[in-house]
Amino acid sequence: MPPESIAAAGNAEAASVAALDKLGFVVVCETNGDTEEWVAMRDDLHLRAESPAQLLALYSMREQREADRRQRGATSTIPNAMRSFLWSIVQALKSLQGGFVGSREQKDALLRPLLILVIVLVAGPDIFAFTELSTLLELFGATLFVLAYLSGFKLLGISLLSALRRVLMPREYLMLVGMRGQPAAVAWGVFFLAAHCLLLVSMTFFMTYFGVGVLAEIAHS
Repeated sequence: MPPESIAAAGNAEAASVAALDKLGFVVVCETNGDTEEWVAMRDDLHLRAESPAQLLALYSMREQREADRRQRGATSTIPNAMRSFLWSIVQALKSLQGGFVGSREQKDALLRPLLILVIVLVAGPDIFAFTELSTLLELFGATLFVLAYLSGFKLLGISLLSALRRVLMPREYLMLVGMRGQPAAVAWGVFFLAAHCLLLVSMTFFMTYFGVGVLAEIAHS
């Protein structure tokens, strides 16, 4: 039976548009001067080409690429990885028996799986405990790092609050206010606190006033 022969003709554009429409695309033709550009739009994909047939070819190419990617993902399973690892061990043993001749990189690539196998056989079941311990150490290190930073920020905040309290309410004035048995001392303490607060407010006001004036002069100059 002879093979079927299909050639591009004038009806290929209409068939391509119909096929893209069945696939959920909206096909439009955009004209820019003397050139035409066909666009196929879907929620998840936009295609651009010079003809509807090329749009359909782009979609087919994209679907084939996705299928190849899924196939490669399906083949990269644990049994295949184990098979590749055992094949590397066999090649390493053959190289040791026959006196492998090659570059240093090739020798290292062949001997590395053999060394891993020897380490696993010597360690025995302890290799699982070592893996769990290394994971716990990594988590413990990250946790200590975060806790150290949090503790440092907390201590910094406490120090700033203590310094602010000493500036706003000096300790000696508070001691005078706390002497309840001596009204004169309490009065002097309240007076000193009020004067201190007034001084702080005045300094803040003047610094803000002069600072705004300086900034205004800089902005005008």
